[in-house]
Amino acid sequence: MELPDVYEFIDHWHAAVKEEVQDNEEKTELDSLSESLKEVVKKSRPIRNLATSPLLCAVLCALHRDRHQQLPSDRIELYGACCHMLLERRGKEQHLLVEIKDYPALSYRQKELLLADFAYWMMVNGWSTVTVDSADEHFSHKLEEHG
Repeated sequence: MELPDVYEFIDHWHAAVKEEVQDNEEKTELDSLSESLKEVVKKSRPIRNLATSPLLCAVLCALHRDRHQQLPSDRIELYGACCHMLLERRGKEQHLLVEIKDYPALSYRQKELLLADFAYWMMVNGWSTVTVDSADEHFSHKLEEHG
């Protein structure tokens, strides 16, 4: 995406989130977050380069909001912050934890290792999707392997 596309994407992302938010204060904050992120993109070449991909631009929007306007400056840090936000913090902070009876409680590092193994397994097999049953079987096997 070119810079005008990035700005438009940022505006649309924030507008979509604004439609889902109930709190008026949070709705107002989303307008300023959108403008703030566009300013960061304008001033920071590494962030601007990341924002040219729609997926990474969406990640930047989410992290910018989640981390109170503090963004990692490079791709590796961005990926790490995104993983931490999605695997560890997001559910806990939004009280979305669902009791999963068949699996033990896992640390962030354990989740990260399981997902890395899962991604590798899918890549080696040339799969971009798997059934829930296949994923469940794969994770069950890995958890049994490592006690």
